Amino acid sequence: MGQKYKLLLEHAKSNKGHYQNVIALIDEDRDSLDELLEAGYTEKEAFKTFYLLNGELLSKLTNINNI
Repeated sequence: MGQKYKLLLEHAKSNKGHYQNVIALIDEDRDSLDELLEAGYTEKEAFKTFYLLNGELLSKLTNINNI
């Protein structure tokens, strides 16, 4: 990967507890995936969209864009 990936990896390694807390929050979300499926997404599309949405959340919570 590149330099930005290395910085992101170092950020994750040095902030393990924070990432674990964010993952726990995402794991608590039981409704979003069902709502995406009900909206007509295929299962594959729903999972990918769910991860994209939560990736955006994670990015905002960790200020990754500022690295």
